[in-house]
Amino acid sequence: RQQNHQQQQQQHTATMLGPPPKAPAPPAPIGTPSCVFEWLDDFTFKPFEARDQQILNAHLQMRPCPRNVNVSRGIIEHFDRVAYGEAEQVTRIRRYIRIRPPYRIHDGSTPPHRLPDLTPGSFFFEYEDRGQWHQYKQPLQAELGLFLKSWPWPKQVVFTEQPHRYRLLNFDALCHAQFKSSNLIQENIKTKTTRTVQFRAPGLGLYSLPSTTTSASSSSSRPVRQRDGSFGGIAGKFTGAFRRTGTGGSSTSGGGGGGDRHAPPREARQFRLKHDVQVSHRTSRGWQPLMLDQGPIFAAWVAEPRQKELQLGSAAKITDFHLFESGGAKLNGDPLAISFVQPLAPGSIQLPQDLEVEGEFDAARFGKYMTEAEARGKDCIICTEALSAQRDPRGLCSSSLRPSNAMEVDEGDGAPTKAFELWCGHSFCVPCLSTWFGEQHKVKCPVCSKAFGVVTGNQPREGIFFWTEESGALPGRNCSTYFRIEFRFPDGVDDEGKSYHSRIVWGYLPNDVEGRLLLELFKVAFKRRVMFGLGDSMTRPGHYFPTYNVHIKTKREGSAEEHGYPDPKLFENTLGELERNGVTIKDLR
Repeated sequence: RQQNHQQQQQQHTATMLGPPPKAPAPPAPIGTPSCVFEWLDDFTFKPFEARDQQILNAHLQMRPCPRNVNVSRGIIEHFDRVAYGEAEQVTRIRRYIRIRPPYRIHDGSTPPHRLPDLTPGSFFFEYEDRGQWHQYKQPLQAELGLFLKSWPWPKQVVFTEQPHRYRLLNFDALCHAQFKSSNLIQENIKTKTTRTVQFRAPGLGLYSLPSTTTSASSSSSRPVRQRDGSFGGIAGKFTGAFRRTGTGGSSTSGGGGGGDRHAPPREARQFRLKHDVQVSHRTSRGWQPLMLDQGPIFAAWVAEPRQKELQLGSAAKITDFHLFESGGAKLNGDPLAISFVQPLAPGSIQLPQDLEVEGEFDAARFGKYMTEAEARGKDCIICTEALSAQRDPRGLCSSSLRPSNAMEVDEGDGAPTKAFELWCGHSFCVPCLSTWFGEQHKVKCPVCSKAFGVVTGNQPREGIFFWTEESGALPGRNCSTYFRIEFRFPDGVDDEGKSYHSRIVWGYLPNDVEGRLLLELFKVAFKRRVMFGLGDSMTRPGHYFPTYNVHIKTKREGSAEEHGYPDPKLFENTLGELERNGVTIKDLR
């Protein structure tokens, strides 16, 4: 009876719960690869091993696509950008990764239009060298044709021509424009030398000419000034890399005078600390806006040298004020923080339209006339004559100096002289100082090189500075996005009439307080032509092109010595280079 009862209970339980669960199925094997991934080995692209191909194809189908993927040959960084030609394999060295063309990745998006059917031999790419156009070799022409049939269109195509490796930039911009405009730039990966590239398909009537006018007898491409005064050729040539213009600012006209709807927006207005920065402090209720008068804080912020402590009235005191930007300053022991009123919108600065130059030098802003007592025993540093002998009993002043604070004293040791003292403490006679600042247009003290006014460098007068915000983190920085910046200079002639080669430079800044302030200072430096200089290449003798005055981070990862992140001294070192070129926090007040 007990056995029958147990059997009845088991049957009842089985009826209520259903059949017992099946054993879990083994994981399904990764499917057959649909894309062929390749890595650049010196001068040849080689396919990954079969197992790695399966892993990469499986990760390519994930949504969202992972940023980094581990394979047998190391880590592939920026894998989510592999279809755009921007992924890299990291082992002992970095290698470019690509998908063998043609490919078509079904990510939910579709091409905005269909490209013309191009058969081999019906089109060709060619590059400009010393005013002459040269076609690429036929194998490369065929490979580029396969990339035209791929989707999504790559932003850059890496190719080799022994003993050199190159990148063809803005390839997607050519496709989006349906070959009607050319933003193609060929860049030597090692030397960063750039050349203009154009696309031609005579049988279909397609001629994608560069946006600048090139003379066959000249080695430099000069932008054409449009009727509105802008250099549309530069904008048209260099806007392909930044298609997501976002909001804010007005668009500039594109290349060739026709207008480019993808041109980056011009900077809407100039950044100012008092209007664009807000100071907060942490209390028991969390972060709160600082209710004190912030005028003294901004005044002390731009003062030189900056104080380590700042007294605000009788009950408020800021300590560690020299660590203000990094978040180390404290108000009565409570941490202080800087925030920005508005996020930074993508934009650009275009030269020569946005050049910043100094007007007539006004010495009243940078020094004072010396009295007889002050000048006694001192000599002019330039001409070495005694300053006390530079009497000016009528209080006359040089037209180039125009000091408004010259003392009008008739007699005694307080009588005015023709001796002038700059705020840095160095003294000169007025004729020498007038020649230095007035006739020679210098803006730095002859002794200590302290800047008095706007310092103007020898950076090329024509170029574009882009910036945009990208998702992702930079090692060592507490932010989820970063700024991608890019400087582009076409071929041109310097102030002395010497021809220089074009150059493209891009870099990365963190989207935090230090990175945002550095970006605003970069704008100032670019407008004043001190961000870059002109000099000979260290790797290519006789190659005269734009060189760094202020170094930037050209890699998102890697050590500080490799111009990458992390770098805890980024703000300190970069600010020092900017100051040596006459750009300081004071320029943002």
